[in-house]
Amino acid sequence: MKTDESLTLRKCLIDESTAADACHSAIANELDLRSCAQVHFSSEHPLHPIDHLFDGSTGEAATRWVGGRRGSPETILLVFDQPMNIGRCAFEAVEREIVRTQQVTAEYLLTGDEAYRTGFVQEFNFSPDGATHQRELIELNLRGVCRLRFTILADKSGRGVPSLTALRLFSASW
Repeated sequence: MKTDESLTLRKCLIDESTAADACHSAIANELDLRSCAQVHFSSEHPLHPIDHLFDGSTGEAATRWVGGRRGSPETILLVFDQPMNIGRCAFEAVEREIVRTQQVTAEYLLTGDEAYRTGFVQEFNFSPDGATHQRELIELNLRGVCRLRFTILADKSGRGVPSLTALRLFSASW
């Protein structure tokens, strides 16, 4: 490095409103799922369609997708136009009304494979008096994914309706 050149520090002040988003806003390589995949889904509530999951809205006040069937697991399947390298998956959920444990399972199908493989299983514990918003960023580091399937179980005891406020994927940077 030359010592006679002055480098500008790239900086950003983190305050209360941006602290929660700091690690997520800095992530590069987000995939535009609307342009690179077809979205298949098992159901949607008329006021909370699947479109809300991919509208870029995040946080507690975000729009959200809600399944149309109470007490039933829901499926969201992303069928990619061409095989994708997926480095990370970020998703969010909000629940303000009931205590429940929502489970999200991600499975992927690689090019040439005949069976899905488990990517992750993540649980969210919600309580109206405590945790009402959950956000996860999960490392995947997958090459050649042609399908990515999410199964959302509203509650391990069968109560509630599955819902997510955001689902984002990021390409791998190998």
